[in-house]
Amino acid sequence: MNRVKVLTRPTIGIVILGSALALAASTVLPRLVGRQADGSVLLATNQTITPAGKQIEFDGRANAMAISPDGKTAAVLNGNAQAIVLLDLATLKVRQTFDAAGASASFDGIAYSRDGRKLYASQTGRIIVADVQQDGTLTLDHLVEAPRSAAYTPGSTSSYPGGLALSDDGTLLYVALSRSNALGVLDLKRLAWDAEIPVGNAPHAVVVKGNVAYVSNQGGRPATHDDFTVGSSGTAIVADPTSGFSTTGTVSVVDLQARRERATIAVGRQPTALLLDGQRLFVANSNSDTVSVIDTLSGKVTGTIAVKPFAGALSGSSPTGLALPAPDQLVVTLGRNTAAAIYTVPQGGEGAVAFKGLIPVGYYPTAVAADPTSKRLYVLNGRGVGSVGPDRTSGPDKATNKTAKSVYASVASLSVIDPADLTRLPALTAQVLKNNAWDNRPSAERVSSTGPAAAIPE
Repeated sequence: MNRVKVLTRPTIGIVILGSALALAASTVLPRLVGRQADGSVLLATNQTITPAGKQIEFDGRANAMAISPDGKTAAVLNGNAQAIVLLDLATLKVRQTFDAAGASASFDGIAYSRDGRKLYASQTGRIIVADVQQDGTLTLDHLVEAPRSAAYTPGSTSSYPGGLALSDDGTLLYVALSRSNALGVLDLKRLAWDAEIPVGNAPHAVVVKGNVAYVSNQGGRPATHDDFTVGSSGTAIVADPTSGFSTTGTVSVVDLQARRERATIAVGRQPTALLLDGQRLFVANSNSDTVSVIDTLSGKVTGTIAVKPFAGALSGSSPTGLALPAPDQLVVTLGRNTAAAIYTVPQGGEGAVAFKGLIPVGYYPTAVAADPTSKRLYVLNGRGVGSVGPDRTSGPDKATNKTAKSVYASVASLSVIDPADLTRLPALTAQVLKNNAWDNRPSAERVSSTGPAAAIPE
């Protein structure tokens, strides 16, 4: 497969002389996408990645992770490869590629039991139940088929389980069933489905607090007759007539004893990750570039954090993951910015939310976790370093009889960031601006305020 060339900042000028076209090229040569001599990686998006901290790389596309209760292992829900990869957080190496359950990881859903002896993970049509051995490695216990959705057709992916959360006593597993618009209840003793509780459209993640579950509904609220909609797995999603994107997002409040949805809270577009901290619930609105803050006592949104990596930033940062290294500090992974942002979030509603800075990480971060003991940050990078490194292959090409690289191959990564790394936050922020070519943004993004609207900014 040919490597993509990316031209660095303007290198070619065009001069018309009569009928002749002369090209005057500068001395700056085009760079090839991939690893550079200085250790950075140039992406096909013309972004550069220089992740902070130490990196663990592995084949695949990383969707979600869970840190073991003893803090020694990160279990990664891994797409485009084996569904689970275990990373050793002491040696910073891959400990195990779990082959027993195969591939087809879901978009979200991986969790350890509180005692660390079990691991649960979502695949596209089933739940993995694995035993955790003394050394932290996994052996397969059971594969539990997901219930069929109302939109099920032969060969489909069933109800498509996603985010997971355990009951307080560890006997029930609550599962966001995306295609069923329901919260599934899996009895872990019988390994049988107890119930499917209707929630909003395309549920993504779930967290549990006592007898209440909170579910982020990526597809938003149910449609009414007056709404413009687009179809998704048999569900009418409220959408924008021009773009077709969903325009609503909700969080369902579920009574786990009565097994019914008791309230719906409107948030931003396409809510995904949830983080529960006492009575505060943080919600990452991936298509609104915001984080909603919900007071779980009142059931109302008490604040909205606008994700802006710099003043006047355009939309498209895509918040994907949330973590609280300290009670007043929120870390938000910004998928499309190859960065994580840090905010001060005062408790008790006193004081304003303040943006502190940015951390450069890998390609499209999808999740973040904070270790309360070591104070480390673990940032999971979905595409890591992109399609470079030890690519998997798609088999011999019939014409050339040579083995071709798969265009879907990519190398995911985990960025392990120590507290000492964050003492350089101003420099790290400047690096993120440079990596995304935001350091020369005024000339690139200034739009004329006096002339007519134009497709190309000044």
